[in-house]
Amino acid sequence: MGNKILTLPSETGAETGPEKGVLTAADVQEMKLLIRNTTVYYTYLENSVFRMQKQLADLSEALARLEDRMSAVETSLANSYPSRSELESEFNKIYEILSV
Repeated sequence: MGNKILTLPSETGAETGPEKGVLTAADVQEMKLLIRNTTVYYTYLENSVFRMQKQLADLSEALARLEDRMSAVETSLANSYPSRSELESEFNKIYEILSV
């Protein structure tokens, strides 16, 4: 085993040998690696959540634009019979919104 760094009291309160209650340099290195890996993973999760929040905001904005465009088409259809080119223009605008 590596160098003894810290001896922890055993359940009875007496110090024990290297087999129980002793932290070695290798133990400390393992804990440091575990902490580092946990930190890296947490950062990855944090960044993933941020990206998802951004995508959700973009989708919400696109949905609002789509609702506005659909409302305009509905109003147009209710007020008159639009020409084919007007309908194609409106559907192209809707398609652009959906392709976000």
